[in-house]
Amino acid sequence: MIVQAQDIVTKFGDKVVHDGVSFEVKEGEIFGLLGGSGSGKSTLMREMIFLQKYYSGTMKVLGKDLSLLDEVSKHEMRLKYGVLFQFGALFSSLNVLENISVGLKE
Repeated sequence: MIVQAQDIVTKFGDKVVHDGVSFEVKEGEIFGLLGGSGSGKSTLMREMIFLQKYYSGTMKVLGKDLSLLDEVSKHEMRLKYGVLFQFGALFSSLNVLENISVGLKE
C-alpha cells in the first residue's frame, strides 16, 4: 500500500473538516481527490506531507505510520515526495518534461 488513511478526523477549532475519512492508494494506481472548494482536499495532502497534523485516525505512507515518525524519519520521507499544489503553477507554454527541467536548469 502506498497510502492508507483510516478514520482520519481533522478539526480547526470547533470546525470539523474530515470526520472518519478512510481510503487506500495501491502501487500503480491513479487516485484523485475530488470535492468542492473548502471540502478538505488540500488539507489531506498537507497531512500526508507533514505540513499539518490530523486530529485522530491513522495515516500510513509507504508503510510508515506518520504519527510515529521522528523528525529525521520525516525528513527522509519528504525526500521521496513530489507535490505540486494548485497555485504552484506550471508554465503553460512548456510540456511536463520542460517544466520539470526548469528547476534543474536553475
